[in-house]
Amino acid sequence: MKTTFPITLATILAMWPRLATAYTITSFDPRVVWSGHNPPEIDDFDGLVGITGFTIEDFEDTALMPGLTVGIDGGAPAFSVPAGQGYFDNRPSNVWDGSQALNAPFISGDTVFQHSPGATSWGVGISDVEDPLSQIRILVNGATDLGLVSDLPNYVAGVNEQREVYVRIDAEAGDTPITQVRFQSLTLDGDRVNFDRLGVAVVPEPSTALLIIVGLIGLTFRGPRASTSRRHREQQTEPDKPII
Repeated sequence: MKTTFPITLATILAMWPRLATAYTITSFDPRVVWSGHNPPEIDDFDGLVGITGFTIEDFEDTALMPGLTVGIDGGAPAFSVPAGQGYFDNRPSNVWDGSQALNAPFISGDTVFQHSPGATSWGVGISDVEDPLSQIRILVNGATDLGLVSDLPNYVAGVNEQREVYVRIDAEAGDTPITQVRFQSLTLDGDRVNFDRLGVAVVPEPSTALLIIVGLIGLTFRGPRASTSRRHREQQTEPDKPII
């Protein structure tokens, strides 16, 4: 016997991302999760901080991953890091993978990472925050305030020119994707902060979600019609009963 499960409008709407303003942030102590710059050690690190399988930007060259832009020190968003501006740091103590990290000054404005079509999870390693002189706030999608970097539970305080914390920001299932992460300086004291091992769990393209929903709608309307057509064919093929 064939069982049909009707797909209602409520079911379809439940699959569509809802507007949300709450995200969770998890911090990791580099002294616990980080052990080296080489690929086997980095693979272990990715597993410990929950970014295995993410698309990674390692800042080993000026080009950025597809969909990612960065605006440095209040500058316009760009798909590459400006060359020749001192925006890379190759001090091993500040680097999370490879041989260099993005080195962003906070003189005139914020450092803003944007990603399209967005992410369900987003992470980055942060180094060389000169706490308590620098106060760097994390804002998601321009509105959600996740607090100061130096207030995170696993931030390594009092250590300059050193890996200090890795952060991972997660959106719950159905929440608005993470499209922007802003590091806002409350002091603009000229400090330079390093970012490295940026990982993004990219959300499916909107067209993919639409195709899934359209397909489900098609199955909903196709089921009863197919059953009716089959019964009609069976009635037509039944042999005529003899008249008694």
